Amino acid sequence: MPYTKGFVDDDTLTEKFDKHVILQSEFPGVTTKAEYFNLADEFCGGARDANTQEHTRSYDGAILRYNKNTNEFGIVGNDGFIRAYYKPSAGERYFIRNCK
Repeated sequence: MPYTKGFVDDDTLTEKFDKHVILQSEFPGVTTKAEYFNLADEFCGGARDANTQEHTRSYDGAILRYNKNTNEFGIVGNDGFIRAYYKPSAGERYFIRNCK
């Protein structure tokens, strides 16, 4: 059972998969959209581990998560849809910057 509402539509999922999995190789071993979706859904909406930080932005109610060990970053909008899931090159600094 999904933790979030997923991506807004299949086109958005395809766009994110192509960019972060195929072009930028951020998720080695992930070969399908379904695998990427499941990782995104679990990271963005599932239980947090001790290394995952979470922040709710005041201006839009989005929930941001960042794991400093895996460098995973995700955003779920206040509507429950995944807005972002990737591994930012700036790491934790990127998470902190987006929390404002």
